[in-house]
Amino acid sequence: SEAPLSMRSFPIELEMPRSSEETEGSGNRYTVYHMEITTSLKSWTVLRRYKEFDALNQSILENLGDAKDVSLPKFPAKKMFPMSSTDKSVVEQRRAQFLEY
Repeated sequence: SEAPLSMRSFPIELEMPRSSEETEGSGNRYTVYHMEITTSLKSWTVLRRYKEFDALNQSILENLGDAKDVSLPKFPAKKMFPMSSTDKSVVEQRRAQFLEY
């Protein structure tokens, strides 16, 4: 018998073709990364800030616990100065690192 749809594996393609700069109500600028997710069934785009990817990474690490057989690629580094997070070279470097991650 065939596995239920939810149990089948589907190839997933991830791309991060661009980013955009947004401004909070307080006037602070930040970068939003556009991640395109494609499966054989559906495609969609997710917009997220660095801090949201960082929170996801921390959650993954916490849930892995003591799993010694699992290793994650290096997560893009946090910048010391908030203003650098919108610098075009920093944004491009992070975008490339997210794709490696």
